[in-house]
Amino acid sequence: TGRAPHEGYIADIQALDMGLAAVELGAGRRDWCDPVDPATGIVLLKKVGEVVASDEPLFEVHARTSEVAALVRDMVLEAFTLSMEGVTHDRLVLGRLEGRL
Repeated sequence: TGRAPHEGYIADIQALDMGLAAVELGAGRRDWCDPVDPATGIVLLKKVGEVVASDEPLFEVHARTSEVAALVRDMVLEAFTLSMEGVTHDRLVLGRLEGRL
């Protein structure tokens, strides 16, 4: 489990860094023919804009070994940016189209 190093707001989570960390676990591919290990992965427990307390869990790492889990935990923690000020972010759904196809 990766924990917040201090209190604040989650200002950003770098998607590329998260993807590279997943590849280290075996949950992603370096090459198209690489196998994917379905027992590995990263579970995000917090989203951008949420408030976190110091030492609050931010994510869980599922790995085959404790060594890989420690490496990936550090990588994922680096992907998080915490801020002391609240943040705004774009809405995920911009609008809705109605009608028949």
